[in-house]
Amino acid sequence: MAARGATLNRRRPGALRRAGYYARFAASLVRGKPLPVVGGISVTDVCNLDCAHCWRKNQGIGHAPLERVQQSLEKLHAMGARYLYIQGGEPFTWRDGEHTLGDVVRAARAVGFFHVAVCTNGTFPLAADPDSFSVSLEGLPASHDLIRSGSFEAVMANIRTSPHRNIFANATFNRENAGDLATLTGLVASCDHLRGLVVNFHIPYPGVEHLALSMPRRAALAHEAIRLKRRGYPILNTYAGLRALARNDWRRPLDLSVVTDCDTYYSCCRARGNERICRECGYAGWAELALVLRWNAASVFDMLRKLHRR
Repeated sequence: MAARGATLNRRRPGALRRAGYYARFAASLVRGKPLPVVGGISVTDVCNLDCAHCWRKNQGIGHAPLERVQQSLEKLHAMGARYLYIQGGEPFTWRDGEHTLGDVVRAARAVGFFHVAVCTNGTFPLAADPDSFSVSLEGLPASHDLIRSGSFEAVMANIRTSPHRNIFANATFNRENAGDLATLTGLVASCDHLRGLVVNFHIPYPGVEHLALSMPRRAALAHEAIRLKRRGYPILNTYAGLRALARNDWRRPLDLSVVTDCDTYYSCCRARGNERICRECGYAGWAELALVLRWNAASVFDMLRKLHRR
């Protein structure tokens, strides 16, 4: 790692460099070969929970060494990614000697990503100081605990005690918690430490297909989210993104993103090539990102504004 000392000390890009990147990105869209603006890095498959809907936990891969994480961050940046999310497993379990997740966040900032998010199950204190935290919250206590190993009270305690000012609740609706949307939105609205809720739908990955909602039920929930948003509830999906989720009509696979496990790199996601998973994708981030391909600048800038607010 000593050879990369200069990289780790690099300052994050200023307004001029960002503007240059956006111009380059727009040109890539015009050419029909868009840059993968969003990068995802899975630093570990280790997780402390046994969630009912998860297909990736504890497969024996373990923690990626920091040097390999650093190399992956640099490669994602070189490929064109500027918005990074760090995930697992549970990323707060990650260790390499004395190095913790905070070192990964600092390395990502130094490489030059515009926004660094940590996706977590919320059972660890929300340290590491990324630009935002995406905390999984699957419903009211009974639903959340059924899906996520009885962790509701620990998650809420960590949210309430965190000094971080940009924490989002991230919910994935499936057959177990589909009835919780309105009440969960109310709970998020009542918590001063949460900026809002992002609505996703369960994706039928191998072994957890039985939890997937029917397309009509998904559409109904997306329209319910639109109604709640219009009433002033803090749903962070854009209206256009929710309508795309309801219609299930955004472009897939989506070459605007790339994800890695610090070994293999996947354009769009790991499931590329699986027709059912692609057809029934319910990941709100990709529905929002695909709006770029429709030149829906208003919605895209609305999401970026929410991400960057501290």
